[in-house]
Amino acid sequence: MEFEEFLKKKHELESGQQKLKIISVKQYANRLENMRVDGIYNEEQHIDSSLEKKLQLRYKDWKTYRRTIQFYLDSMKY
Repeated sequence: MEFEEFLKKKHELESGQQKLKIISVKQYANRLENMRVDGIYNEEQHIDSSLEKKLQLRYKDWKTYRRTIQFYLDSMKY
């Protein structure tokens, strides 16, 4: 399942999740693409301390970017 499609249906696939607005879906997709372009995220299969450190050094709101990667990894299961 494509990442944006997963985000749109996330609330149906996982209990306890709220539906994301279209603008939020686009923001998550843009964040992921920017992390790839900047060489921060290189298709790692899990979030380790090295990746977390890159996020902390690059982004003030690094937890949002960590969540973006986690959502992407979750989408790979579907």
